[in-house]
Amino acid sequence: MKKIMNSVIAITIVISVLIASSCAVSAAPIDKKVTLGQALEVVSKNNSIQLFENQIANAQKRLDYAKRKAEIADDSWNTDDERAEVKKVKELIPVQKKDALSILLLQKNEKISSLKIDTTKAYFEYLFTEEKMSSQINSINRLNNKLKILKDQVAAGSQLKSVVEETEVAIKTAEQQKDLIERDLSSLAIDLNSLLGRPLLSNINLAKQDVPMYEANNIDTKEILSDRESKSSSILKALNDWNEAKIEYKIINFSSTKMIPDGLEEAEDKLLIAEYDYNKLLLDEENNVMTEYNELLNLRDDIDIKEMESNFNKKQMDITKAKYNNGYINIITYNDSIQKYEDSVIAYKRAKLDYYLASEKFHK
Repeated sequence: MKKIMNSVIAITIVISVLIASSCAVSAAPIDKKVTLGQALEVVSKNNSIQLFENQIANAQKRLDYAKRKAEIADDSWNTDDERAEVKKVKELIPVQKKDALSILLLQKNEKISSLKIDTTKAYFEYLFTEEKMSSQINSINRLNNKLKILKDQVAAGSQLKSVVEETEVAIKTAEQQKDLIERDLSSLAIDLNSLLGRPLLSNINLAKQDVPMYEANNIDTKEILSDRESKSSSILKALNDWNEAKIEYKIINFSSTKMIPDGLEEAEDKLLIAEYDYNKLLLDEENNVMTEYNELLNLRDDIDIKEMESNFNKKQMDITKAKYNNGYINIITYNDSIQKYEDSVIAYKRAKLDYYLASEKFHK
């Protein structure tokens, strides 16, 4: 009767695993402007996260089943193998199922964190590229407007034809650059739509906003390390493997009447390897924290450098504008100075984004 009950429970678990339903991906609205907050909320509920939810539900059912099996396991046995099997059912398998559940929970959080970082990067990269496109269009318009004036001047005999040809080449080059930016926008739109769960060719309409800012001052790397160790699924798995190896060794060692139980030496080796792997991951994580912290400081310095470059290019643009208005330089040189300044503004914003994303990853 007990075997029949166990079989029924097992079949129920298998069926529930096989028919676990999958929810449709949550998607951002197509016809409305999307904020960064809305985008992050959407990706935290997408289909990959729903998959984790289903896996977690199944893992919980497996844990419940393992606990019930442990409660009803018959403590009587006739052989060493039977004794070991009973101990596994009562002591090892419930721990394994609980460990599997805890790892899935951390992996889900890691996935959400990763998706949010990817989405934030894609969001601002699209905004920056839109800004670049606007700058390029303005550049082409300035050149075209000047070209009309130059052609009139050539017709009136007050300007050389070579100046017109030089400007036409500059316009052609600028238009080619515009085409490249347009292709970049299309590629970024596909990436962002994919993250937001929308048709890949949907139009993108993002709310403009400044890049959030972290401050690198007063960071406690020991606290960061401790926090990351507690949230890392790989470290938890290594710790669980070590603990499970201890239980397995204990079961083999105390379930046999032999002087050297079968499988004991293999269990000893497994225990040593599990301990080594766990401690190595701890050391690796400590090294990662220190390396990423130094990179974070470098990225923070890069923001200051890019800001200085932007301010310098602004002054140069103003000087060039005065020279252009007084006829000392041509439209191409003036246009280049504007382009250089606007590019440096975007580079400054991108430096802030790199720092923010690195900070988010560092504090994961």
